[in-house]
Amino acid sequence: MQALILAAGFGTRLYPLTRDVPKALIEINGKPMIEYTIEKLKEGGAEKIFILSNNRFYTDILEWLNEYKKDGGVKLKVLNNGVNYEYEKKGVVSDFKFSLKFLEDKDVLLIASDNLFDFSLKQLVDLSVKKRGSCVVLRETEDLELLKRCNHIFLDEYGRIVFYEEKPEVPKSNIFSGACYYLKKEDVERVKHHNFKNGDNFGEIISYLYKKSKVYGKVFKGFWADVGSKEELKRVREYFNKA
Repeated sequence: MQALILAAGFGTRLYPLTRDVPKALIEINGKPMIEYTIEKLKEGGAEKIFILSNNRFYTDILEWLNEYKKDGGVKLKVLNNGVNYEYEKKGVVSDFKFSLKFLEDKDVLLIASDNLFDFSLKQLVDLSVKKRGSCVVLRETEDLELLKRCNHIFLDEYGRIVFYEEKPEVPKSNIFSGACYYLKKEDVERVKHHNFKNGDNFGEIISYLYKKSKVYGKVFKGFWADVGSKEELKRVREYFNKA
């Protein structure tokens, strides 16, 4: 199985910490954040992992890779989207479509590099096999402000996504998606050939796909964090220091 880690952002909300260090290499309890992600992908069954970097931090990621203990038989390859500055970036969806030029023509486990969690991704892969469709990591929350910043989702009795809305003004569901998808080959092809109007949001992929295909979601319990702010980074460090 192949996986793609999207790590081409500039982490501007974490400045000055990320001014000279890619967010994926910020240390959590003495270990770069991306290594936690790789461990979870390996646990989920990934045998080949692609990492998309921007050009500014491409050398930093390569230097890290040269020192990383590559055990367990997983193959790692770093891709470069050629972007040097925040204002040049084309967005997450565009980065994904760019990466597909280098990936194999099959299913993809797609994840953002700043998502940290303690549950097993094997559950997501197993669900995809069972449902014969793409699957999404879902979370539950009663935090309305979080839902307004993220999205809300409705599922049918079979766990299929029947409604998705990005940044709802009035959330009507307490379920939202995290930045981790297991995409079937046929859905990857749909994304590859679709012209997205707004490519700067991870959720645009699911917003498009659930209307064209059977996409399922699974609500995961346990710790989860999107390290997009200094507050979240502090929370993650406290959690992993205790773990």
